[in-house]
Amino acid sequence: MRSRPFHAISSGIAVAVLSASPAVASARDLPFRLAVPGVGVTGVYEISRSTSVIRRGVKGKSDPGLVVNLKVTGSTRCGVLQMTTNGPADGIEWYTFAVLCKPGTATIRTEATRLPWSLGTLPSVRVCNGLSPALAEGDECDTFEPPRGS
Repeated sequence: MRSRPFHAISSGIAVAVLSASPAVASARDLPFRLAVPGVGVTGVYEISRSTSVIRRGVKGKSDPGLVVNLKVTGSTRCGVLQMTTNGPADGIEWYTFAVLCKPGTATIRTEATRLPWSLGTLPSVRVCNGLSPALAEGDECDTFEPPRGS
């Protein structure tokens, strides 16, 4: 990941920066929905807004923006947003890029770094829930896996 859109830290937990306007998907964008008990997500990969670049030997595949609306409805639940990233020895790891631990809605904007195999595939996104961020990571999750080559 390059820059991360959130900077506030509360008790060691990243807090998402809120934005006033929701994302609007174009025909080339890739929208998705995720849900687990107490947490719902709508998101979109903004492919139409990204510019073509040559990187890691993948021509014409750029890093699109990712806009996610995270909504927590359960009063005792935390919603954790994660995406896949390259791990050691080209393995896959889940990276937490936003956490919301109170009822409400947050809009998160970030850039999704393409994974270097399979023509620069977009990373998968998942939402998990739990009583705390540590208990939510990987516990009860719903995952969106973009089509290969998107």
